[in-house]
Amino acid sequence: MFRKIVLGLLLAIFGYFILSHFAEMQAVAVLLWRGDWRFLLLAVLIEGLWLLNVNQSYKSLYRAVGIEESRKKLFLMATAAFFITTMAPAAGMTGLAVFIEQSGKEKGQPAPHGKVTVACILYLLADYFGLLAVIPLALLILWQRNQITSSAIIASIILLLLAVGLSALLLLGARSSRKLAAVLGFAARLVNRVSGLLVRRQAVNPDWAVNFSQDVYEGVSSLREQPQMLVQPLLLGLNNKALMMGVLLAVFLAFNIPFTIPLLIAAYALGYLFAVVSPTPSGIGIVEGVMTVALRSLGMPLENAATVTLAYRGFTFWLPLVLGGFSFRRLQKAAKPALR
Repeated sequence: MFRKIVLGLLLAIFGYFILSHFAEMQAVAVLLWRGDWRFLLLAVLIEGLWLLNVNQSYKSLYRAVGIEESRKKLFLMATAAFFITTMAPAAGMTGLAVFIEQSGKEKGQPAPHGKVTVACILYLLADYFGLLAVIPLALLILWQRNQITSSAIIASIILLLLAVGLSALLLLGARSSRKLAAVLGFAARLVNRVSGLLVRRQAVNPDWAVNFSQDVYEGVSSLREQPQMLVQPLLLGLNNKALMMGVLLAVFLAFNIPFTIPLLIAAYALGYLFAVVSPTPSGIGIVEGVMTVALRSLGMPLENAATVTLAYRGFTFWLPLVLGGFSFRRLQKAAKPALR
């Protein structure tokens, strides 16, 4: 019953989301119709390679923390997590919940929550460090053209702090589960105190910190014994960025818009940066503005800048969102027999 209520709420949210962004979706569809189909097809193929790259990233990280999961299931979870995070954003926790709920389900033995969380955190770190490898180059390009802004610098610092914070969490868990439990226990008590002002029930189980920390310790410990297992995810994180820039390149070609490599790098890096640090899910409503302004500041006419941005977001946001909706539905259907 509860599952049906949640599914109904998500469908209602999805309906509202589509209606509220229908004009943008229509504009993207009309725009893509005008593009060269050969390069648009190329963009779709590169986007497909990106999805496979993401899938392999999760596969290698799951294996690194000692969890075996099929590529098919990981693909469904990764795309469904993107869909859920967009529909019901909660600092990424809703997307993480998909992995925690579904991992190991096919084998009838749920994977340890801490290990799944470690794998997901490592995926974010690989993604962040891949972006941090590109951001300095983008900022240099903007600085040389006297177009660097304080918002770009602040967003870069936020990304760096996120990467450092997540790294510190994993390092603490690797050294001592007890110390990590103490930190998480303090956070749990703080959350319970704040939530206690509104409801009588505890928002976080006091035993959660200990159990979770032990799982994290075990997951990170396996990596400490085989640190070379992190090489592939880091390289795949860099490859993710190259593939996404490939999509942007195909968009430029599809609409026969002149470009330079520095312009391509700066536009991609700023767009993705604000997608990560934006308070809106996947940066919707913000990335579009940032990319358009960035392209405009680098000398591109406004109409061309808007065209590139809308088409690019059509491939990198709307296409994965629709695919994620189907994946989420597929996971829900697969769960029904288990409930009977």
